[in-house]
Parts: sequence; structure tokens; C-alpha cells
Amino acid sequence: MPDGYLVQLGDTSLDPNDSIVDPLTSFTTDTIIGTGDWIWSGTWNGQTFTNTSAPGVYYLATNDNVYFVPDYGPVNTITSASVETAPSFSTNDGIVSGTAGDDIIDDTYTDSDGDVIDGGDGTGPAGNEDLVEAGDGNDSVASGLGNDTVYGEAGMDTLDGGDGDDLLIGGSGNDSVLGGDGNDTLYGDDAPQQGQWDYQVFNYDFDSSNFQAFDIENGTLVGDGQTDEFDSTTLVNDARGTTGDPNDFGVIYSSQLLASEDGTYTFSTTSDDGSTIQIFDENGTPLTWTNQGGGTADFMDNDRHQAATSRSGEVTLEAGRLYTIEVRHWENLGGQEISGTVTSPSGTTENLADSALVIGPESNAVGDDVIDGGAGDDLLFGNGGNDTLIGGTGADTLYGGLGDDEMYLAEGDVAFGGDGDDLFVLGNLNEIGSSTITITGGETGETNGDTLQLNAEVTPDDITFTNTDDAAGGLSGTFTMTDGTVVNFSEIENIICFTPGTRILTEHGDRAIETLRAGDRVLTRDRGLQPIRWIGHSTVEGQGKFAPIAINSNVLDGARRPLLVSPQHRMLFSGYKAELLFGDPEVLVAAKHLVDGRAVRVAPRRRVTYFHLMLDRHEVIFAEGAATESFHANDLGVAAIAQPAREEMFNAFPHLRADLNAYGDTVRQCLKAHEARLLLESKNSFALAA
Repeated sequence: MPDGYLVQLGDTSLDPNDSIVDPLTSFTTDTIIGTGDWIWSGTWNGQTFTNTSAPGVYYLATNDNVYFVPDYGPVNTITSASVETAPSFSTNDGIVSGTAGDDIIDDTYTDSDGDVIDGGDGTGPAGNEDLVEAGDGNDSVASGLGNDTVYGEAGMDTLDGGDGDDLLIGGSGNDSVLGGDGNDTLYGDDAPQQGQWDYQVFNYDFDSSNFQAFDIENGTLVGDGQTDEFDSTTLVNDARGTTGDPNDFGVIYSSQLLASEDGTYTFSTTSDDGSTIQIFDENGTPLTWTNQGGGTADFMDNDRHQAATSRSGEVTLEAGRLYTIEVRHWENLGGQEISGTVTSPSGTTENLADSALVIGPESNAVGDDVIDGGAGDDLLFGNGGNDTLIGGTGADTLYGGLGDDEMYLAEGDVAFGGDGDDLFVLGNLNEIGSSTITITGGETGETNGDTLQLNAEVTPDDITFTNTDDAAGGLSGTFTMTDGTVVNFSEIENIICFTPGTRILTEHGDRAIETLRAGDRVLTRDRGLQPIRWIGHSTVEGQGKFAPIAINSNVLDGARRPLLVSPQHRMLFSGYKAELLFGDPEVLVAAKHLVDGRAVRVAPRRRVTYFHLMLDRHEVIFAEGAATESFHANDLGVAAIAQPAREEMFNAFPHLRADLNAYGDTVRQCLKAHEARLLLESKNSFALAA
């Protein structure tokens, strides 16, 4: 353990004129910084020295202090001493670190190591490409100049990338992520880890035949986890321990693949025994491969009982698209080998396991995030939670991921809703040109489906539909905005509410819905008179999927006049068949599911206004004598109303702004289309409740 004198760094770096002070101190070495000189005044061996230069060694100790050890040994007394020459050294670690509290991290913030945003201690030519780790707490980070990487980590963080091509990662919590200028990559939750794969290990009794890769799941799952390499032998041994046949196993590796350029990619595996590769698009549809030796399939085929053999296949990918990749490997008897490569359209070949294209499995972190790309061609990932993604200017790509997301699009943007009931809102940011907008709603994890909100430039009459059956893959079609921007969409649905003139039963009798105001009391089936908390309306083109539904008065028990309602507006149904089929004596049925072309029919018109009447909770109310529903503030219902009306609703229910689920469940079970058809098949045996 050396003895030396403490160097008092003037800032965070070792510089000439930094003070060196008594007493002589024993310390534990972390790093030898290097040699240099000090200038000292004092006494040694009975002599007095003034401003004397002498050599020595600078050390970084384990307590993070810097010490100077003179080559000639310690002196008796020091009246003054300082650094004369020294090697380059700084205590900065190049990472701007936050604390566990609520930090404001910008170019005025200095962390415990002395690191500062845009302080020259980052990477890049000017040292302004910063790495920021905000830590726990509700942090605010402005990373400023350069191509920065910012981790919000835990808490409700606000991240602003500023200039440059930034990577911003919100982490857990409900974060706001703003890219600013440049071509940014933005994650609301945790970013996947490049070169990481999920894996599953199965025991299975394979035989000596070919084409067994898709039998793997028929075995017994014995282990799973994450890995950064294709090492089936180690994974199997770790998973099995001493159990199972050492030769009969199957491993499935899966991850996410982000294509870097358009074109044909060549993938290969070398395996003993069989292996395959499948790549799936955002909806889980497998892509088509051209395999070595000819022929097409929805997988790269190296699926043989064989010694180590290499085979390849070609598949077309689109730049910026996020795919799922799955590698299967099975072994019956032999060498247990598996490896793979990928070659890009430009000719670059990489090891598949750790390729830069493999960005890792989707994060498990969940937050309801707001992600704004700003200027530039950005990549936005909502991941888990109910997120808001705003592309901004430039050709952006938006991935909603899990949850019910809102996406705001303009020229040149591509959006994929992923799971859940998503809202896509078109805008015009007056950008130069008219690049195509492409929207894919996604068909998984839906309750009511996805909504496309048109802007004022477009009406449903402008749309050319290629699919009008929302029960068969959702609506799809194309239209052109006034600036020439072509919009292609698929897998889309929508929702809206009542029309003017409909009379609602109140404490003063029936009143036209357009005359009602917040505070007026309406009669409910379950809780008597209840006050209206909010009432709003939306005017839309009354064509296609927006066309109202006309219901004759003889269809609804108690109805005194025909009703004109939106397709998704629900009527109350009661009777023994409801209880027999669905376990409830009363259920709600959407008007569009009652259409028979006679007593209940689609009634298109040029424009139609729908009213939304909202109470403290979802209720059964009475319209023209028939039992029906009040407005329910689910994600899709709120998404379908205009922004000004939505803000009015949030002013009446401020707690819903953060969580629409706080409004509660629907007052009755709501039937799906096929369930409603079961009731209509025996139409004479039911009555819509009054």
C-alpha cells in the first residue's frame, strides 16, 4: 500500500497548478495514472527547499482520490506544493449520470464525476455526443448538441434530444420523448438489446427423417431465457441438467429484426441436424422465401436429418420495417451444431446471432408514453402501454406495439398499430412534396378495432375501398389528399354516437338531445335520475362505415318513434335467450349487428351529426322510449370524437386524461357480431328491453 500526498483537482481533471497537500496518506491503488513532477516548498532532512521541482508518480486510489508519490520519498514538512507536469487524466467517466431524485439534466447540470452535457467530455469530434443515464425519479433531460444517447430509466421522464441523430429511451414509467432535429430513434419504454434472442428448449423424441423443425413445440418445454449466441449444446445442458436424451432436443430462437435497406437479403444456417428460419411481418404473417435450389416456402429450408450442412434462402425486406425472426434447430443424433449468417442487399455479410439487424426481443417495460419525432426521418417505438406517437416533419416510421395507441401522421410517414385499439390521425404539416402515407392498424389484441381519423381535406366519398368488411381483416383502401399525398390504409375500424332530434327521457319528460346541457338530469334504468356531466357532438360524412343505422319503432320494445343512431351505438336486449346464451338477462347489442335490410337498415346521407351524452358512469338511458346506452369513455370512444370536444370531456373528467380505464366497465355485457347473430336467428323469441 503506497504512501502519497493528496492532489486537489481544480475541476475534474489533473492539471498544472492543482494543489498538493499534507498529510502523507496511505492508500489502495486503483490505477497508476503516470509519471510527472511537482513543485514544493518545505523541509526535508534538516534542509529548507523553496519552489523545488522533483519527479514522482500519480495514482488514482480506490477512494477516487488522486495522490502524488515523490520518487525521492516523503518530505518532512510542506508549506506549499502543486502539480508542475502530469499525464492527461480526468475523473469524468463520460456518462452524465442522474440521481435517484427528480433531476433537471441539461448543459447547466454537473454530475458527481464532473460530467456535463455538451461539456466536451462526450464522444465525437467536439466531445458533444453525450451518454446520459438519468436514473430513478421523474427526470427532465435536454441532451443538446450532437448524436446523443439518453436513458430515462425509472420514473416519469421528459427527454429532449435537441440537435443531432439521437437515441432516446424512456424506460419504465409514463414518459415524454421528443427527438428534436435530426434522424432520431425513440423508445417510450426500454430499448431492445442488439444481438439478444429469446430461446426455448424442448425435449422431443426426434427420428431419422427430414422436416421435423415444426414438431419442436410438440415436445416438453424444459427451459427458456435469453442468449446472445446460437449455442444449443450449452442451452440444452443448462436446461436439462441430467434429464432427457442428450441427443433429442429442439431449440427455438426468436428476436426482432429491423431492416436497414430495401431489397433481397440472403440468410443461411449451418446445422446438424435440421434448422429453419422464418420472418414474420408486424401482423404475424410469414414472409415468402426463395430457397437454395429453387422453390418457395414461408421459411428458409435447411430442415434435414444430416451432418453439418449449409443451406440458404432469399427474402425481401423493407428498410425501417420491424420484423420478427425465428430460428429453429433440432437434433436427433450427432454434432448439435447451429450457426447462421445474413447478407444485406449491399453485400455486407454478418454472423446472424449478433447482427446489427437483430435488435433484440421487445422490452417488458410498460408505460403510457408521449413520443414526438420532431424534425427529421425518425423511428418511434411505443412498445407496451397506451402511447401517443407524433411523427412530426420528415419521413417517420411509427410502431405502436402493445396497448391502445394514438398516432399522428403526415406526409411520408409509415405507421403500424400493433396490438390493441389504435387511433391514426392524419395531419398536413405543409411539408415539401407529397410522399405516401401508409397505415396498418393491426388485427391482434383488439376489442373494438382501430380508428382512422380523417382531416378536413378528406371525406369518406374520397376513399376507394379495397375491403369493406371490417370482420374480415378490417377496412382497407386508398385516397389522395389535396396536396397530392396518397394515403394507403388497412385493418381499420371506427366508432361514433346519437343524432339530433332524438328525444331523451329526463326529469322534465322527453327532450331533444341537442337541447340538453351538463347538469340536466336524465332517467337511468339502474339509478334513477342522474346528472349529465358532459355532452358533445361530432359531424361526419354519413357514408360507408360512418352511415347511420335506422331502427323502426316496432323493433324496439317501448320505442315510440324510429331511431337514427351510429353503427356502434348499443341498444339494451333482454330475455331468456340472453341469459341462456351469455349468462346475463340483459346485454347490449350494437345497432350495426341488428341490420336486416328491412326493419333495421343502413341509412346513408351526405353528413350526419352524432351526439355523445356522458354521465358519472356508463348507464342505460331511454331514447324515444327504448333502452339504450350513454356514452362510454373507452379509448376508442374518446378517440373518435373531435379534439375540442375531447378537451371539454377531459375538463369534466380530469382524472380520465391519465387513464380512461378509470371510467369503469360498461353497464352491461356487450355482444360481438357473431353473438348478436345467435339472437337474430330466433328473432321472434326476443324483445329489446324498455
